[in-house]
Amino acid sequence: MHRSRHHASRYVATLSLVVAALLLSALQGAFASVVTIDPEGGRHELGTAAAWLRDAQGILGIHEIVSSPDFITDDEAPSFGYTTDTVWLKLSLKQERREDIDWVLDLSPAFLDKIDVYRVEDGNIIDVAALGDHRPWHDGDWRWRHSAILVRLPDNTPATYYFRIQSSSSVAFNPVLYRSDIFPKAVTAQVLVLAVATASGLMTMALALLFFLLLRDRLYLYLFLYVLAFTYCVAMFEGLLHFTLRPDSPVMLEWLQVLLQSIGAYALFRFTSLILELPTHLPRSTRIADYLVKAISITGVLLMLAGHYQLSIPLLWLAIATLCLATPVVAFALAPRIGLTAYLYGTTFAVIALGSFFRFSWIFGASSPTLISETNLPVGMFLHILLLFIILPVRYITLEKTLRSNNELALQRISETGEQLQRLVAEKTDQLNNTNARLSDQLLESHQQRKELERTRDRLNTALQEEKKALFEQRRFMRMVAHEFRTPLAVIGMANELISTDPAPANEQVKRNCERIEAASERMASLINQALREDRLDSIDWRKNAAPVQVSDLLRSAVSYGEMVSAGRHAFSLEMDDDLQISSDQELLLTALNNIVDNAVKYSPAGTRICIGALQAEDDSVQIHVRDQGRGMSKQEVAEVLQKYFRAQSSEGIPGMGLGLYLVDRIIRLHNAELVITSEPGQGTCFTIVFSPAPANQIRKA
Repeated sequence: MHRSRHHASRYVATLSLVVAALLLSALQGAFASVVTIDPEGGRHELGTAAAWLRDAQGILGIHEIVSSPDFITDDEAPSFGYTTDTVWLKLSLKQERREDIDWVLDLSPAFLDKIDVYRVEDGNIIDVAALGDHRPWHDGDWRWRHSAILVRLPDNTPATYYFRIQSSSSVAFNPVLYRSDIFPKAVTAQVLVLAVATASGLMTMALALLFFLLLRDRLYLYLFLYVLAFTYCVAMFEGLLHFTLRPDSPVMLEWLQVLLQSIGAYALFRFTSLILELPTHLPRSTRIADYLVKAISITGVLLMLAGHYQLSIPLLWLAIATLCLATPVVAFALAPRIGLTAYLYGTTFAVIALGSFFRFSWIFGASSPTLISETNLPVGMFLHILLLFIILPVRYITLEKTLRSNNELALQRISETGEQLQRLVAEKTDQLNNTNARLSDQLLESHQQRKELERTRDRLNTALQEEKKALFEQRRFMRMVAHEFRTPLAVIGMANELISTDPAPANEQVKRNCERIEAASERMASLINQALREDRLDSIDWRKNAAPVQVSDLLRSAVSYGEMVSAGRHAFSLEMDDDLQISSDQELLLTALNNIVDNAVKYSPAGTRICIGALQAEDDSVQIHVRDQGRGMSKQEVAEVLQKYFRAQSSEGIPGMGLGLYLVDRIIRLHNAELVITSEPGQGTCFTIVFSPAPANQIRKA
């Protein structure tokens, strides 16, 4: 009978360990000093009796640890927060009296912990077990996350257990010793907590995904993502993944946790934003918070990629905790505007925030584990299910009301639009009839106007032909008059020359008259020549004479003309670069140069120098200049000197009609060149003709 109870007890213990191995995961805890265990008690908490030692380098072995005097004992369950240090825990146990009882020690490790267990009894070191998600459990084939080991306690000398813990997340322990027959009942409660949390999360995810696929509302996508992330953290799905994919070797799945944390943080914020209509009520704050959550999520992933899990995981938990704390405040503040959904949502996260506060305070060693810290996540998941079932009808009713209102408004607008269209069609029909009538009248009128325009065009063509004929006759008459005037002028000039050269003495009056006759005949000849030149500019025959011209030939001709006109009263100098060539009408351009030279001779005192020159500038333009030392002109006179018939005040007593420089300007512009005049009163005048580089200096058509 005793043996049967003994086998039954072992069977129960083994079954309990299998259940713990499959379903228990990540309920944090720690270790002890010498503790006497009463066999009558079925459950013993050992957190305050555990001694601990931190091995920052992770190099100490069990033999150094056994002899180490550096273990520390305090009155709280060991908790070290997020650390990559190796932590050793020491726990000494003995049974109060001899009884054949099996005990189960539940360590409740954190995420992805690896634990090596050693027992020292009577100076002997025994390797009891290697725990963790990649280690075999109790020499069996199951490779799963687990937290319980079988122990047997002596009744005379204590058995000391050493635990070497390596963690990639938080290190916090609350070891509990169960009698093997009590352990299944205790485990059942914990399993139910995890089962409720997991089932609630899976149901929420399934419903959220279903409604997203049906309604195409991003609200449900965000709900699915953040519940997926937190259900993963609660149910420790990384153990299932490891067991399924690679059970024979260590697998580091912190990257998956960080990735889901970052996605969950942002999805939680977006879900909260849509539920509480934050973009409508708090647009600026929502944009800022959106940027911050994105930045923290991305930073966590980058830290993970760099291998700093001990930084990325707490950072993301801090962001999530901040959202959980801020959500109830914002929800209750906006509840009067939003209604029941906001109250329920705020209550949900108030519960989660309160439980998270106690849970994290235990993880970081500020307090011991409590019922609230252990049940906040399952309660939160259940409230999310309830929230989902409330949100759906509310949103459906709101959507239905909105659709009905929109339909009524659309029907009303359609009716109004139909009436407006009828009125508009009637108005447009009247306008079209009126327009057709006006177009008919305008068409008739346009026929009459076209006939009138044709008659006007015929009259204008006739007038143009008559004008051309009159202009031709005028030019013909001008040439004839000029030709006829030249003959008597020549006779008058010859007679005057004979009179002035007669050897017979003549009185002063005769000499003065001869001089007047000579001046008048020269002036009249000049006027006739200028009139003929202007007439020639109005003709198009000169364009046929455009050809390459050597600048040196032009300048020498201009110097010869100047010396002839000056009759020795002025000195002429010639300055020019060799082989300069331009495209021009040589006769017209020489006429322009002669007019400039004639102008310089007229307005320069006797004995002064007149300089004629040409050069090629840096931009390849050809510049011809005529510089005198005459009277000069003011700025006002320079601005007006090229106008037809303009004569400066300083030109009194000097013959001329004001046509010379006007003709020069016309000739220069016809050659697509530029005339630059530089002058100051009393300082002389410089005329510069600038020809742009070929082929731009080709003569343009008038």
